[in-house]
Amino acid sequence: MTGTFAERKKGDNALVYEWTVQTGSLSSNGTFEYYASIPLFENDLKGVAPFLFSSYEYELYLENKSKNK
Repeated sequence: MTGTFAERKKGDNALVYEWTVQTGSLSSNGTFEYYASIPLFENDLKGVAPFLFSSYEYELYLENKSKNK
């Protein structure tokens, strides 16, 4: 997951999450065109939080998979 959605910054080696939209609105029309036109932002919480939750779920999956062998 980190190879696709996150990368390490040169210098301080911090993990940076890419590909999140900077803004979003509940009053938008919700079309692909709307979301594709929104600027991308680094480490926006609308992307980081789901990434952290999905990473944790993936780790649990791998842990349970190895226990059931």
